[in-house]
Amino acid sequence: MGATPLSVAAERNKGPILEVLKRSLPLAGQVLEIASGTGQHVLHFAAQLPHLVWQPTERAEAGALELDTHRQRVGLANVRSARVLDVLAGSECASGAYQAVVCINMVHIAPVAATDALFAVAARALAPDGAGIVVLYGPFKEN
Repeated sequence: MGATPLSVAAERNKGPILEVLKRSLPLAGQVLEIASGTGQHVLHFAAQLPHLVWQPTERAEAGALELDTHRQRVGLANVRSARVLDVLAGSECASGAYQAVVCINMVHIAPVAATDALFAVAARALAPDGAGIVVLYGPFKEN
């Protein structure tokens, strides 16, 4: 594999997103990140929030493999191996295993059906006690 891909936007917004996550995420548990992309966000968040275990995902095998290569280079113990998760294909994740679901920069570029599917996956993934949280980020404001 070549050099790790870099998203300028991810570099620019990872700090402000982290500040919101610090106030919003639980003090312990597991976080499912849907559509991890380059992995810049999940690796930054995991380094700053070591009390949480992060599960990055990508919708295609190639993306998950690239993300996992990046994860291995960084070497954070609280980031699991990347998994393939395609919300539109009905991919499964561990039911009730997560305290939070984070999805950054997917909803605004994906079909509306992907947003519905994202929440269906989140409903299955979050712990059944009702204390879970879904955090979305994207350029949602118009005009």
